[in-house]
Amino acid sequence: MMPDILESGQWQMLSLVDDGAIRISLVSAVAARLEVTGTSGPPKYLGPAHDVVAFPTGAVGDRGPVGVRVRSAAGEPFPGDGTIDLAVDSTGGGHSFLLKRVPVAGRISAPVLQLSRREGGIIARPGEGGGATTGLGGWCAKRRAEQGRPLRPTVTDVVIDTSSSMRRFAPRVEALTRFLNDLYVTAEVAGPTIHRAVIAGARNDGVGCVEAGPGGGADGGRRIVVTDLPLPPGQGECLVVGAADLSTALPGDAYTPPPEVWEELARTDAAFTRGTLEALAPLLDWLSPSSSRNGAD
Repeated sequence: MMPDILESGQWQMLSLVDDGAIRISLVSAVAARLEVTGTSGPPKYLGPAHDVVAFPTGAVGDRGPVGVRVRSAAGEPFPGDGTIDLAVDSTGGGHSFLLKRVPVAGRISAPVLQLSRREGGIIARPGEGGGATTGLGGWCAKRRAEQGRPLRPTVTDVVIDTSSSMRRFAPRVEALTRFLNDLYVTAEVAGPTIHRAVIAGARNDGVGCVEAGPGGGADGGRRIVVTDLPLPPGQGECLVVGAADLSTALPGDAYTPPPEVWEELARTDAAFTRGTLEALAPLLDWLSPSSSRNGAD
């Protein structure tokens, strides 16, 4: 029987027959090996390369998932476009699967599969319990945590400029808020409160300047304004979605993400790489100043 071929990011759960053994095979352009943890007994690695592993379905217990990782044999991070393929077979029958282009870029050891017991069978999920469908913000939070630099975002209130000049930047604002929501959830930090500013009495397309509003953010956090022009000095922090040269030309406490940040925030795929994390580093450090200092090398 031909295996079901699934692309990374296009599946959330697979069902395996709870009978016989599970066999997992690795295909990688870079020398790598499989590592399995959490089984009730030692798994059996086939061949000196450890690129094939098998264990009985009974080794998947009730107390926690079985984790499958791929580790670079050289001990160096996988390249920026690094992906691997996994073939998952159940000898007891049922479907077999070929999981294509699982991302491992920028990591020495990457979780690629989780197996857990469910009544009537065994289910497989992406390596981080759903990691293949994690949004960009959550992916960044996990990668920073692995580096020993966990994100602790300090922004608690976001004021969005709704003036008419902001209309053309609506896709950037939407991408930013989506990124923030996913980032905060994964970092296990209470999400920021989003305020839509009223400009000259209008809730949308008003004409005039946005104001940060009185006081700072909730619980001593930061209140920022998302706008297309820097606020005047002394009127608060802002994230400028317009041209980067405006922030350098005009005074004020403004951060303008470079174009590559907006390119990453706008992407719709999930094949994030080490380059993705590097491109977003200025934004992450601005949102979480402590993480840019702690563990910096």
